[in-house]
Amino acid sequence: MKKHILATLFTTGIILTDSYASIALSSFTTDEEGWDTGKWTTETSPNGLSESNPYLRLNPNGIAPRRGVIMFNTAPDWTGNYATKGVTAIRLHVRNQSTLGESIYLRAAIGTTGNPMSGTWFASSLSTIVDPSSGWQQIEIPISEETMIKSSSAMAGGTSGPDTFDQVYENVFALRILSQRSRRSAIAETSSGEVYIDNVQIIPEPQTIGILTLSSLLLLLKRNKGTHPSLRSPRHYRLLTDKLDKFVGEYTKYDPT
Repeated sequence: MKKHILATLFTTGIILTDSYASIALSSFTTDEEGWDTGKWTTETSPNGLSESNPYLRLNPNGIAPRRGVIMFNTAPDWTGNYATKGVTAIRLHVRNQSTLGESIYLRAAIGTTGNPMSGTWFASSLSTIVDPSSGWQQIEIPISEETMIKSSSAMAGGTSGPDTFDQVYENVFALRILSQRSRRSAIAETSSGEVYIDNVQIIPEPQTIGILTLSSLLLLLKRNKGTHPSLRSPRHYRLLTDKLDKFVGEYTKYDPT
């Protein structure tokens, strides 16, 4: 019985850990899922990651409101206190289908308002270059004080905002993914050509995954304590919790290499 419980809990742990591997995920199976709803559309075609896999189709034309490659989200799953959520990066699949030979320069930006005309914004100090006709590729854009720089105001004569990175990181109102060569801008540069996006996700630090998973497993163990005789023994119960702690620690261990 004890081995059966351990196997069940460890299997549950793997499932929970995988589910916590991203804080939020958009796979665009039904609609835009809050990413610039009304501007871009979802599409299913052979151009996807697979033939039946839908994706978000961005088709900027150099004219507002579709002036360039940009998508943003203000939903609670994608914003809020990034420190509490343990956010370290945003990961996505991208495909540059520009027929004009234009590369895109992807950055992430976080801010305290809906757009960079006000508030304080930080954007990636380095861009990830995606060349045209390079096929689908997965990229990861770090979100940290070391990898982001305060953006200039999008308002003519405006200021860059008074808040520090930590203040913005703990109070994110909007998350942006955009193409911009300038590292001090949180707005998209003018461009034309189609870009496809899929599987956008926020990635937490490994320690956060471990804490969330262990908490869920211990809660599951506590709820089942009275229904399994082998869990009524303090020694067996302590043994199981120790094994769970070790399991989660090994499964979510951080490897800096």
